[in-house]
Amino acid sequence: MRGHRVRKAAGCIFVLLLFVFIICLTGCHFGRNDSKLSIHVLAIGQGDAILLQREGEFALIDTGDIEHRAVLKQYLSDRGVHTLRAVMITHPHADHLGGMYTVCKDFRVQQVYDNGVTTGENSYLEYQKEMQRHWIPRQTVHAGEDIDILPGVIFHVLSDAKSVESTEGKRNLNNTSLAGRLEYGRFSMFFTGDAEKEEELAMLQRKEPVRSTLLKVGHHGSRTSTCAQFLRAVRPKAAIISAGPGNSYHLPHEVTIHKLKKAGSRIFRTDRDGTVCIITDGNRVNIIREIQ
Repeated sequence: MRGHRVRKAAGCIFVLLLFVFIICLTGCHFGRNDSKLSIHVLAIGQGDAILLQREGEFALIDTGDIEHRAVLKQYLSDRGVHTLRAVMITHPHADHLGGMYTVCKDFRVQQVYDNGVTTGENSYLEYQKEMQRHWIPRQTVHAGEDIDILPGVIFHVLSDAKSVESTEGKRNLNNTSLAGRLEYGRFSMFFTGDAEKEEELAMLQRKEPVRSTLLKVGHHGSRTSTCAQFLRAVRPKAAIISAGPGNSYHLPHEVTIHKLKKAGSRIFRTDRDGTVCIITDGNRVNIIREIQ
């Protein structure tokens, strides 16, 4: 009888230890996943919106266009976003800042970064108004500065906030885009906004490291961006293009697609692949197509 009780007690202890082991293992598993960096290049029509996530914190690079506010809100809500540690607006075009009304209204924004360039467009005036209405801290950033965008994730700004003239000698807001290299461990991703050839070459002249694991292709795959010199310097293993299905601009342009293929970059497109999700532990990278 005594031996039976001993065996029973030993069995209970074994079950208890096994349970504790499973709990610990599960906890470690979730911890490792949470420490990974996730980058979601949203399928949000002919606009840019990129959600970043690490250690339970979130950030946005651009917010899409006005007509896709509901899509943006739904995507963020579905992923449990309540607070955004940072929002970076690359430049003051509606297809990049149009979603800020919803972002400010429905989520808590701790900090906004932009290039300081102003316009008289209604979308920009509304953006300014929402910043003031919700008392959101706003900072203009310049080339050479680092943005602590998420825990352990640094955005190294390589573009100047001042406008770079187009080849026609006109002021080009695309060439004011905040652009630079996102760094997490050994992983890096170059974000370009709508930077065109002139700004790409200006960034190369800074003589700072630009080679990156991935490239977010400039200006929705326009032929005016992703020049050969820039692509050779960045040497991305994969390139992600944000473009709307059947858009009237016929983007991405075949010239850009050809250059990326020639460079050996694997191509992902939101117009065909849906939202493109990148997951990295700072070393290995996994890219997933979230086809809607």
